[in-house]
Amino acid sequence: NCPVILAGDLNSTPIYRSNRPLRDLLNDAWIEAGWGFGYTDHAALPFARIDHVLHRGFRTVSAEIVKVSNSDDRGLHVVLAPAR
Repeated sequence: NCPVILAGDLNSTPIYRSNRPLRDLLNDAWIEAGWGFGYTDHAALPFARIDHVLHRGFRTVSAEIVKVSNSDDRGLHVVLAPAR
């Protein structure tokens, strides 16, 4: 299998049915290395985790939520490394 990275604002939380096919195939970087809820939406007072980094063929080194200027969401900063 080829390595894959899918990252972005999916406008859905991990429990949505629309995410299940992706989550069956790919790993969630936040679950692997994040701390807390991982809420990114809305920037001022986050209450939902809608921004995701999903992958296959990598290991998650770190995952954190960061403030981003000029955005309606907070950012998700993830560091991936090739799988060993």
